[in-house]
Amino acid sequence: MISAFARRLASVAVAGTVLAGAMLTSAGPAAAAYPTCYGKRKVATAPYNELVWIPAVSSTGSTSCNLRLGDYNNTGVSVLQDAINRCNRPQNFAPIVVDGDFGQKTKDLLIVAQAIRETDTDGIYGPLTRDAFYWPLPSGEGCRAIH
Repeated sequence: MISAFARRLASVAVAGTVLAGAMLTSAGPAAAAYPTCYGKRKVATAPYNELVWIPAVSSTGSTSCNLRLGDYNNTGVSVLQDAINRCNRPQNFAPIVVDGDFGQKTKDLLIVAQAIRETDTDGIYGPLTRDAFYWPLPSGEGCRAIH
């Protein structure tokens, strides 16, 4: 006969496995591996060594972070939206509003920009997109890659 404790322990283990599986299938690889970019950081471009703003983790300054549908009121999203509009958008696509809200229009244009830059077209901003994108110079006179 199985004790009440053992049954309870088995239930918790099954529930944990189901929850973990749901979390892994609902979030893409970029979303699962990195924290959200709530801020911005200046980073030097290569090979020109000019400084550009890119999304970053507010508390640490790390640029290994992500942005995705549903992020709102977010400085990192505004930086991304500006970079898409100024440096990574085809001319025949209308610019998106730079409002810090990662809505469906931001996701759709991000996917187009990811395709142009030949990186994963998952609609999630992460380190692969960061490295593939061009970033606007603060002077407004051009765009540069950081890698």
